[in-house]
Amino acid sequence: LKSKSSVSDICYVTQVRATSYLIRGNRKTTMATERSGGGGCGLRNYHLMGIILLMTGLLSLLPFFLLHGQLEILAPPTSPVYDDALSLKEGNINKNVMTATNNANRWSSATSALPPGPVIRDDVSSPFCQRWSSVDAANRTLQPFDEWHTHHPNWIITNETEDMFCIEPYCEEGSTSFPCPNDRRSNLVNDFWRYYNNQFRSSCDKVHYRSMWSSGWSADFLNVQEGLIDATNNFHVPLVMAAPWHYAAVKKVQYNSHRTCSQADLTCYFLPYHSCGSLDDICGFTPREFGMTIEECTGTKVERITTEKILDQVEIWHERGYYAYQFMTRKQLWLRRAVFDFKHKFRMKHGPESDCSVLHVRRADIIFHEQHARKYHPIADYVKLIPKEKLNDPNHTIFLLTDDDNAVNEAHEFYPNLRWKYIDRPRHSGSSGGWENQTPSLNPALELIVLMATFELAQDCSSFVHGHSGLSDYIWTHMAANAGNKRVTRLRVDDRKEVFNEKYLHSEEELAKLLDEKRAIKGGIKPTKIETVETAVTSSTDLDDSCTHQFDSSGGGVIIVNLLGLLANNLFEVAFAKMLASQLGCSWHVVYRSSWNTAFPTPQTDRCFPNALAKNNNRSGDKTQLLKLIQQIGVNQGVHRIFDAVTFNDLELEDSEHINIFSDQSDANDVKVEWIKTFGQKALVIDHEEYHNEREEVIEPSNVLSILNDKPQVRVLDLNAFFINYRWMDGRMDDISQWLHIDPSCCTTPPPGNDAIVIHIRDFLPDDEDKNKNLQVGVYRDIIQQYSQSDQPKVIVVCQPRSVESDIVKSLVQEFNAVVQTGSDNIDAFCVLSNAHFIIPTTSSTYSQLAALLAQQKNDNVQVHYPTHTLDRPGVTLNVPTWKYHLTTSGNDRIEEFEVSHERLDIFHA
Repeated sequence: LKSKSSVSDICYVTQVRATSYLIRGNRKTTMATERSGGGGCGLRNYHLMGIILLMTGLLSLLPFFLLHGQLEILAPPTSPVYDDALSLKEGNINKNVMTATNNANRWSSATSALPPGPVIRDDVSSPFCQRWSSVDAANRTLQPFDEWHTHHPNWIITNETEDMFCIEPYCEEGSTSFPCPNDRRSNLVNDFWRYYNNQFRSSCDKVHYRSMWSSGWSADFLNVQEGLIDATNNFHVPLVMAAPWHYAAVKKVQYNSHRTCSQADLTCYFLPYHSCGSLDDICGFTPREFGMTIEECTGTKVERITTEKILDQVEIWHERGYYAYQFMTRKQLWLRRAVFDFKHKFRMKHGPESDCSVLHVRRADIIFHEQHARKYHPIADYVKLIPKEKLNDPNHTIFLLTDDDNAVNEAHEFYPNLRWKYIDRPRHSGSSGGWENQTPSLNPALELIVLMATFELAQDCSSFVHGHSGLSDYIWTHMAANAGNKRVTRLRVDDRKEVFNEKYLHSEEELAKLLDEKRAIKGGIKPTKIETVETAVTSSTDLDDSCTHQFDSSGGGVIIVNLLGLLANNLFEVAFAKMLASQLGCSWHVVYRSSWNTAFPTPQTDRCFPNALAKNNNRSGDKTQLLKLIQQIGVNQGVHRIFDAVTFNDLELEDSEHINIFSDQSDANDVKVEWIKTFGQKALVIDHEEYHNEREEVIEPSNVLSILNDKPQVRVLDLNAFFINYRWMDGRMDDISQWLHIDPSCCTTPPPGNDAIVIHIRDFLPDDEDKNKNLQVGVYRDIIQQYSQSDQPKVIVVCQPRSVESDIVKSLVQEFNAVVQTGSDNIDAFCVLSNAHFIIPTTSSTYSQLAALLAQQKNDNVQVHYPTHTLDRPGVTLNVPTWKYHLTTSGNDRIEEFEVSHERLDIFHA
């Protein structure tokens, strides 16, 4: 133990090296004193006192043993070093170069563990560790530890591992060392105590009630920081922030559809910051809609101070602004674990590295600021600012942070030899998300976890290149605060350039043109596409891209594709729509309607399936032309309800009540159906059930085109089917495989190899009508023994993470020593299946069947073995002449008949 004279003077480490790095300009003497060991955490070792302290600490835990039973004692982590001094000037960290000094404060206190969940006694005074696991990330409620930590603001999390986290106090209120000494570490805790006392020990009869801007991370927290400082220093009443917050409820859709918690405010993620109750207690109701004014909060007798003063030095790069931010963003246990798991998974995927640079490419809505519009800078502008010695280092990695999916494609296309890493997450394509739409995933919790993890992952790097952005200031602050001994460099892509100008309103189009010119110089001319970067794989017969009219469209029309199901279903649907669009020509526009659970279209699918969508569509086509076309064919107010939040919010269609976003898919579909009825003979609805019942034939593009030839007046084609049948695909697989080509950057798991037998397992199929019986291991044993060329075949099982511990997967691992691969996501796992040479799909799984089709298209020698429980209309099944169908026994545990002719299958076509 390092000690001076008493328990209260034990030197404690600070929050992960970072939270007490800010110092004022007159603190040089303090730094010199602490470095020499005088008056600070020196190296005096009083061994006897250390033993006494240790015994005292153990005795203090005796009540815990009596009250809670025996506690497991965890050893402290192996002497991690925490850097807690940063050389700054005048409290401002927004500098270009920073150097940190390592004071080598080490973990040195007796550490005991509390098991997860128990209520922690208020008289705990010794550092302790608590076990946790990934299960904690799923419990999004305040835990006993959170309740305790809320009221102990001077306790700092010092270490996080897979199995536990550790926490210890600094400057306990009421101890002989309180108020805290005037050193760097204490500034944070002193401010924490001031904020805590104001927020929890002031009367709630009067509060400082402040609007939540829901604009962007930096703007939101600038407002929060200023509010906390204003409430504490000027009003001396608790701060209460209004709701909803767009990182707790999606701003672009109905509030009740996408809430992280019922309050939809800061307390969904962070520790409670006041004791005045919920907004129901303060306002008389919880605000449910964005745009409500603070004046509407008048339902109780609580007096609300709504005046907002403009204060100095509240920004994140100033000391008091940073400390206010830290106080308001103390993580709840579930969030802390979720961020830890996210970082761990990311680092495991990308592996260790010698050094990295962060590139923050901010695009999205920055061109919508009129006279304050900012430029879409090409990736090249960022890369050229990275120091040459880093670019020449083969181990150097570039951590790309961006809100534009196109930027990821651009980086890989123009700098394929650089080592890129980025978070695989939903993004908008360019400006497609519209104004201040920070939740492209429609999952606010995911967006916030990604942001919090980004702040911490960026700390691994030593240089930061960015443009004008408030979020960049927060990223840089976290990097500088945790630099340790590293020299951290900050570089601006718009340094000494005009940052704001109305001419940048057209910056997105100008960037697309610039990139096309670069492609032309390289000899690989590609069509201008702002939102989707096409790969080198193109189809010579792709009539859609060449805009060759094979059908007299007589003015054109709209194809509405109602996307149903998940990834594989959507791939069938978009391929069918593209086949139709390629025949109808460019005067027909395709409208993709996604529902809450569909995979298409998203920024991820735009990147991973860059050729899948038709040329003229509501995501990457001419939206102005589409809008005019819709208006020409007859649009009314109600029709806007078919424009859902995922694909239509940038069309800016409004009715008389300025409503243009509808998240209730069933309601939207009802309105769409009624709207289509108003067209009479001008509309053609292709519904798979009605089509089969009336025509008793498979829906094929040729059939649809035949109908359109007979009805030239049709202007709206409504597709409401899965199109899961091989008959329309047969003879067109060259085009389909190229349309569904996956960008290699989305395939992170190595391909299985020519000699591998790949089994797809989906063990949660519906089991009704004997169509989807889950198979037993004997079925796979029979197929492998019958067709494998090896006595000890290499078997790979592809399944979802939820199925890894299922009985069938465990049996396959035991039987064949199989390797289980879940992929980094469903697209990566799809890559594994579609690159297999011997594949056994899951019965009725469109996911594995489509992958098998694409695998055979790549290589004629690919074997596909499809086990089925029945020949009489089995669950969704493709009838492919080149596949081998095997009939299983009634118990689904063996093969009863090998190689049943595909002609014996009675298939229901979806």
